[in-house]
Amino acid sequence: MKPLLYCSDSLHEVRGEQVRPLKTLRRIWNDLRQFKNVEAYVVLLLVIVWVVVSIVGIETLFPDGAQRITIVLNLILTALGILIFRITHSEQGNASQLDDYLNDRSTFEPFHTALKGKRQLWIYGASATNIINDHSRAIHDEILNRKDGEIRIIIQNPHASDGMRILKQQVDENVSYQIQELEAEIARSLRTFTLIQGWRDVAGRFEYRLLDFSPGFSMVAFDPDQRDGKIIVEFYGYANRDTNDRMHITLTRQESEHWYNYWKGQFESMWEHATPPNP
Repeated sequence: MKPLLYCSDSLHEVRGEQVRPLKTLRRIWNDLRQFKNVEAYVVLLLVIVWVVVSIVGIETLFPDGAQRITIVLNLILTALGILIFRITHSEQGNASQLDDYLNDRSTFEPFHTALKGKRQLWIYGASATNIINDHSRAIHDEILNRKDGEIRIIIQNPHASDGMRILKQQVDENVSYQIQELEAEIARSLRTFTLIQGWRDVAGRFEYRLLDFSPGFSMVAFDPDQRDGKIIVEFYGYANRDTNDRMHITLTRQESEHWYNYWKGQFESMWEHATPPNP
């Protein structure tokens, strides 16, 4: 007798077979709504039409215009060949596009450009000092100048000794060319946060919180609640020459609704569990 685990998996597979057609229809519908794989579905439709005509017979379906229908079907076959060629060309082009999604910091667009027209900015970083201190003017002009502007920042809690000890090993001691020191950068960011909270000419909302341990990545989200939002997740890795070597991925709702919502939820959960500063 197979272990219960395998039996349970088998039952799951059987149930999966029963709902697979429905899942397929949903996938097709979602693709069409997002204009994805349209050529493939056109090819499929043409193939179905050709099969039906071949089985039934042109003369049976169109007794008075069989010759004209033959010409139309030949045109369809020509279009089918073109579409198949385009699909294969597209597949060849997509085979090496993983590098379009996985990059280092050299591919970042200028931060002030990324903020243009945005009203929300969410940041998680060990200290977030490179963004906050280097781009304070853009943050002021593009986000906090708006009445509906919102900035949420999470950084490492300097008083959580266990989390700090591990994170210092990862981002300070395991970097070949260290130019920053975590505790000093956190202190610098905290001073900057206090100064930003004292700005009098802003209409937006600025908040920050402290997280007791690092999840092993940093994150920047532009307009995360909007349809055209963008989330950048950067992974610390184990060893880097410097911070510029870290790999990141950029997510949008159009490219993956599931993973976009996943990482948005990661930030929201971190925000919920992070500690607000003392009043």
